[in-house]
Amino acid sequence: MNCYERLGVDRHATKEEIKAAYQRLVLRHHPDKQGRDQDETFQSIQNAWEILRDEQSRRALDVDLRVFEQQQILPIFAEIDLDEMSYNEETMEYRLDCRCHGEGYLITEKQLEQGIDRAACGTCSLLIRINYEEAEDQEPLST
Repeated sequence: MNCYERLGVDRHATKEEIKAAYQRLVLRHHPDKQGRDQDETFQSIQNAWEILRDEQSRRALDVDLRVFEQQQILPIFAEIDLDEMSYNEETMEYRLDCRCHGEGYLITEKQLEQGIDRAACGTCSLLIRINYEEAEDQEPLST
């Protein structure tokens, strides 16, 4: 179950709609009201809210979901080496322009650490596979 499903909102919901859904669910599932057997449910609601309320985390989730969905139906457009992508140290993201001149491809260090090796263009439907190797004597993906 993804964060949107956990809170019962649409992926295009506004921040206000997400907050309202979160507050309804917290009232319904809070362990102080429902007993300790609701701890796991309450924690999953909290986790979903933490991701969806932060713009950068939500954007990363949306990219993950889009990649997952596209992997189910779209072929790989190209294979790209990680060193061909530009790296933003502040956001810990790798980026590559797409031929559509839109948002381009984006993948985070966290996604790579999780074994995600595909990135979808944020604008069009193209999907790339990213080839990389982790250095054995360094922290994963540190550059």
